Amino acid sequence: MPRPVPPPPPQPSADETVRAVAYLHRVVLAAVLFFAAWVAVGYGPDHPIGQYGRVSAQSWMRWGAATLDESELRTHPGGKVVWLVGSSILREAIDADAANAALAAQGSEWRVAKFSQDRGATALAGGLLRYLPVRSGDVVVHNVAVQNFRSDWLAWTDIPMSRLARVLSPAEMWGLAEQPLPARLEQAAAFPPRFWRWHDETRRGITAFITHLIVGEWPAPARPRFHFSFHTYERGRAFRNKIPTREFAVNGLEEGIVDFSDSQVNAAAIQPMRDHVREAGATLHLLDLPPSAWAQWNLQGPQTRAAWDTWRAAQAELVYGPQLPEADFYDRRHPNFRGRATLTAWLVDWLESGRPAGVATRPSEDQAEAWPWESGPGARALPDTPTTD
Repeated sequence: MPRPVPPPPPQPSADETVRAVAYLHRVVLAAVLFFAAWVAVGYGPDHPIGQYGRVSAQSWMRWGAATLDESELRTHPGGKVVWLVGSSILREAIDADAANAALAAQGSEWRVAKFSQDRGATALAGGLLRYLPVRSGDVVVHNVAVQNFRSDWLAWTDIPMSRLARVLSPAEMWGLAEQPLPARLEQAAAFPPRFWRWHDETRRGITAFITHLIVGEWPAPARPRFHFSFHTYERGRAFRNKIPTREFAVNGLEEGIVDFSDSQVNAAAIQPMRDHVREAGATLHLLDLPPSAWAQWNLQGPQTRAAWDTWRAAQAELVYGPQLPEADFYDRRHPNFRGRATLTAWLVDWLESGRPAGVATRPSEDQAEAWPWESGPGARALPDTPTTD
């Protein structure tokens, strides 16, 4: 005998359906308004919650720009500022506190403000520059390096798009020519931009509060560590014992890989940087801080070196920094404490003397020492200089 089929449940009336849909509309509207308000007050570079989850260099640079006391920065006679906006190479090359102390001792009209970030090539540096109070008479110094003109720079750096979005506008994200169309469409759909820019920081901050308050502790705010200063070791961890094999696989510049056309993300960003600095009434200098002789002769092929020389010669704003000896780098591109002392003194002398920008030079191949350091981690570190970050 078949089982009896129960009667269908009672159906809502037309009036009940209208009321239910209207209620749903109010719930959705309330959720949207709450989300908009939460994004407006709970997300941003200097929000109290985000300070417990701030990690990336781009987040720290935006925080530094948002909390900068410009009046304090310009209290010196003359009130002019040199903005050091660039990559980790520039960050490691200059001790801003030491430079400012030397400039103050000389009664200079200049002071230095450093906003340099990991992966801070021109595309990111130009985006960050818009958040800095660059005024008429100021100088912007941006370092350039041949590896940042790789045709596959975005893929090579593997930089997360959320980090790019913290310094680039949605239009600039769309204009990243190296990105395939599906990736650009994905970023265009990341709306509202403010939410996606700061979601990771806010999420980590909320997580820090939840995990600490469960055990009755107050979480500690994130610290900038080296982001506004520099590392203090003589050589990087990967270089403690030998040249890492990945130097060739990861950092080698095979022939034909560099691209100085507008299809390359950093090459395309140079002209907008020029325009922004000019509109502010400031002066732009592109700074070439040459890597070690070993890197120039072993990681760059002859075509790459020739293309780099040609491009540099065509840049009217280019300033050539001094070539450091091999032992003054903590890897093959970043200066260590010895190199930093040299370059900081060089910058102060350049600002005060106004001496010519110099000429392009390349050390001879026999200067490219395979292993310039004495044995043992930090063996040649100064006695009063820590060798770890």
